[in-house]
Amino acid sequence: MVTQDAKNWILVLASLAFFMDGLDGSIAMIALPTITADYGVSVDISTWVLISYLFIICAFILPMGKIIEQHGVKLIFILGFVIFAVTSLICAVAPTIWVLVAARFAQGFGACMLAAAAPALMALRLPTSIMGYAFGLIGAAAVVAFALGPVVGGILVEFFSWHWIFLINVPIGGVAALLAWRYIDPDPKNIPKTSIDYIGILFIAVTISILLLFVNGWAVYAPWISVALAALSVVMGYCTLRWEMSISDPIIPLALIYDRNVQKVLFALSAGYAIFTGFIFLLPFYMEIVRDMDPATIGLYCFLPALLAAIISPFAGKEMDMRGGRIVTSVGALIIVFVSFLMLASGKSGISFLFILSLITLGVAIGIFQGPACGRVIAVSPKEWHALASAFVSMSVYFGASLGTALFSGILSFYYDIASGSSVEFLWGWTAVCVVSIIVGTIALYSEYLVPDNTIHNYASEEV
Repeated sequence: MVTQDAKNWILVLASLAFFMDGLDGSIAMIALPTITADYGVSVDISTWVLISYLFIICAFILPMGKIIEQHGVKLIFILGFVIFAVTSLICAVAPTIWVLVAARFAQGFGACMLAAAAPALMALRLPTSIMGYAFGLIGAAAVVAFALGPVVGGILVEFFSWHWIFLINVPIGGVAALLAWRYIDPDPKNIPKTSIDYIGILFIAVTISILLLFVNGWAVYAPWISVALAALSVVMGYCTLRWEMSISDPIIPLALIYDRNVQKVLFALSAGYAIFTGFIFLLPFYMEIVRDMDPATIGLYCFLPALLAAIISPFAGKEMDMRGGRIVTSVGALIIVFVSFLMLASGKSGISFLFILSLITLGVAIGIFQGPACGRVIAVSPKEWHALASAFVSMSVYFGASLGTALFSGILSFYYDIASGSSVEFLWGWTAVCVVSIIVGTIALYSEYLVPDNTIHNYASEEV
């Protein structure tokens, strides 16, 4: 039985892990022009400071679930903080751009350990009766961190230097590692040891990397490159599946990914995050180009949905714990569709009140949907696979965010050229984005509603 103090420390440290990850994922964006100038390199090279971090997380997060099963969740959680802190220091003192990129790859691996271990820690150590609240809490931490990243980054770059966007991680990560070592209960001593399928890890990492290359560049690559990457990702996916089927202890239990209920809630989770991230990515462009807002005002407006989501998310998680996930996630998905209609109407009408209402509703949608949608993946998965299911949760979130950004920006680029386009052309692209969002959100709503609560493990009866 986990004590109340232990539960509280798990929630605090898991939230801190997601806060650090979310902050670091967005804080570097604001410093990229300064980093580019300091090192005297081109933008296409300095962009790898951002890309490398995301690629490593997405490529290794599923295998990390298996590694957690092998070596224990506490060990991986602490190592994640340590690696994140040490590599942040290396990033801050990197003498060349390529040393910085290499350090960001390593930092991404530490973030990958945290992103997999934090939800696994909750799934394995907390009772399922508070799982919705727990995921709502870490979701709130991640949303606030992502929104604060550009603000904090701008202050550090303006008044100190870009090096401080990495240096601030060092004491936080070190203290977090010490607190995790002190207050989180040890891993069981009798963890079953089996061989780790390194070939499977390589297959998964390569497949996801190729897929991310396609997703993030399909709108700017030459058509033959996009087709080649799409075909190669399918071939690699097939090879990965065949390899996993051929071994006795695969990285990904096939029974889990073949489960229809798991497929539906994972799709809905990815689709929801794709819509959220896609709109959050495009909103600053919309406010500057269409509404002629200054950067400070844009930052204030963008923080509004993040703040609302952070307030609502834990309460939505509690509602899931009390009433079951189907009704809460379905309501959240329905509001996602409603948000898309509001964004469409505000974009074409130019009514300020309608635009503010769409931002408020976006925050409500994120707050209601994200925590329960994450917790529901754990709920529909067998308990012996909770560590791996938590890795699927993180993978779906990161992949959905990547897909949403790439998809929405790609759709917009078909209508609007940032160098010479007009606000009218931007609005045509904005309209297309909103229509796609309505379609995807409706499918996500249907997917969530198809999984009834009677297929989910009893929330209240299962205790740790």
